[in-house]
Amino acid sequence: MYRYGRGIRFLSTATRRKNANWDPIVSLELNHPSLLLLEKSNSRDNFKQILGQMMRSNLIGQTFPMSRLIFFSAISHPENLDMALILFNHYTPYPNLYIYNTMISALSSATAQPLYNSMLSTGIGPDKHTLLYLLHSARHVSEVKQVQCHAIILGLSTYRYLQNSLIKVYLENGLFCLAHKIFRQMPAPDVVSFNIMITGCAKQGCGLEAIQLLYDMMALDLKPDEFTMLGLLVSCGKLGEARFGKTVHAWIERRKSITSSNLILGNALLDMYVKCQELDLAHRTFSALTEKDVVSWNTIIAGCAKAGDLELARTLFDQMPCRDFVSWNSLIAEYANRGDFIIVRDLLYDMVAENVVPNNTTMASLISAAAEIGALDQGRWAHGWVIRMQIKIDAVLGSALIDMYCKCGSINNAFLIFNEIIEKDVILWTTMITGFAFHGYGSKALELFYEMQANVTPNEITFVSVLAACSHSGLVDQGIEIFNSLKQRHTDRAAFFQQSPSMLDTVAFKYTVRLPL
Repeated sequence: MYRYGRGIRFLSTATRRKNANWDPIVSLELNHPSLLLLEKSNSRDNFKQILGQMMRSNLIGQTFPMSRLIFFSAISHPENLDMALILFNHYTPYPNLYIYNTMISALSSATAQPLYNSMLSTGIGPDKHTLLYLLHSARHVSEVKQVQCHAIILGLSTYRYLQNSLIKVYLENGLFCLAHKIFRQMPAPDVVSFNIMITGCAKQGCGLEAIQLLYDMMALDLKPDEFTMLGLLVSCGKLGEARFGKTVHAWIERRKSITSSNLILGNALLDMYVKCQELDLAHRTFSALTEKDVVSWNTIIAGCAKAGDLELARTLFDQMPCRDFVSWNSLIAEYANRGDFIIVRDLLYDMVAENVVPNNTTMASLISAAAEIGALDQGRWAHGWVIRMQIKIDAVLGSALIDMYCKCGSINNAFLIFNEIIEKDVILWTTMITGFAFHGYGSKALELFYEMQANVTPNEITFVSVLAACSHSGLVDQGIEIFNSLKQRHTDRAAFFQQSPSMLDTVAFKYTVRLPL
């Protein structure tokens, strides 16, 4: 209770104390010249001059002038948070709820939470704005749950804007069940509530739930808008549901929603058709866009390339008015998958000539192209580029280098790179284990597999690779032991047998070598 309810002991006293209705006109004329100038202030120099005038006029320390000074320091652009803290800590002896809300809205999570607790200890109870600001500053789920807990205690849990914000934060953190619970408890969810849920479901890969929410929304006589359609298009793309996507497209056409000011919706429609492999419709959508940005071009080029039409992808690429590193990387990656090292190298030269700096993804594609054709010299040349350009070798680039050296027969260089990388993910470990297995170093693969489990959880590909190492090296008992450890992951052995021919080889070898002569 204490973890999610810090400050609750203050809420009982704070909520009983009724906040006084504050009328600034009682103690101060609102048309004071300094305040009028403050409203028009647009720079720090002007602010300092006005602050000096207010000090000479003995306005410092009065509640309303201090609230305006703190507001302009903390919230206005450019903000001056240091000045706001000085004014709050040294010149505001009796801050009210408005001033606390202003400060909480401007501070980060590390400082907003202690200030909130301090406010409660003075007997000032929060309102719905306080909880909203506190929620927006939260950086951890525990802080979000605390805000929700306080909202329930204060009777503010039915405030729709707060509910929508809680749903959004929970969805962003992958907590679908908590978000769905709040949504279902809403007495009258509005279009915004549904849009947040639909978009969140789409991003979390829950496309079917997003589509069902549309039907629920229409059952309540709520009209979908462009944001609804945006979430549905993302869902259709992830599901590969072109049929429903066409229905969404028809709705957009009837509403004439795709304009130069709503290019995001047009790009989402284009992306949906590409992911559903409806390239003809994707091309029509692309051509129909009256205004295209770099996202539009990158989407259609990536779609053509992944469909195997690299010639058309290259033609569109050459027609682009402005190319970014995503454009280059998308085309380079597809040529690398095809093993066209020469074209990848030439594209790299062109990329540098246009002053676009290659990154880890670019170099990983170049190295993968060398690995596809088993060209060690070209792979070393690409590795040299990485060193000369001082590109940090992360897990993605490191995996590409290890894979290249393994495929080119230089297992020692692969292991050297593996040991140099500090932050290793499951792909990096698996790539090195696969390399040892491919070259017949079963014992090294097993050793690495056991070492890996101290920090990283193996995936299915890791198990397949280590089982292959056992199969090729005759390590029957070790292979059976590893396979038995899969019971928690794969309850159906037959299904895993179909995925792992290496395991079949190991089991067959076990019973073959033990048959009596």
